[in-house]
Amino acid sequence: MGQKVIISNKAALIAHFGAVGHANIENAIFRLMAAESELGIETDLYYLDKLQNGHAVAVPTDRQQNKDAIEWILRNPTDSILIVGGHKVVPFEDHYYPQQPVENPCDANSILTVTQAASRLLDTSSRPSYRDIVIQLDYAVVNCQTKKPLSTVKLGLR
Repeated sequence: MGQKVIISNKAALIAHFGAVGHANIENAIFRLMAAESELGIETDLYYLDKLQNGHAVAVPTDRQQNKDAIEWILRNPTDSILIVGGHKVVPFEDHYYPQQPVENPCDANSILTVTQAASRLLDTSSRPSYRDIVIQLDYAVVNCQTKKPLSTVKLGLR
């Protein structure tokens, strides 16, 4: 059985994508968690601003708070990490390069210490669009359901 954590910031998702966008993203996360469960992957969702025991991120734009909260989550062994949202939702780039937002948790400029497989889902349009993230999550769901590489999966997107 595999272990996976999905990390985001609820308040920042709502601020960036609106309540409807957040609800769509969260529903897509739940679909992915259900699909992964069928494959024996235990997935936990953490919102950085909702963590307990004084580890919650109080200021979503504070890179150090985000780093500390993520590393607190990762204190327990896990096989993989998925961060949902770009640097406007979960910033953690190096303080020495603030003009170059880090989107890859394994990037050399990242201040995170990542030893697991790590990925990040971004909105790729010039304007905030939750649909980009939902589509990426739904691709992962289809991949779980078909157990085929994504390159062989075709979705009927509207």
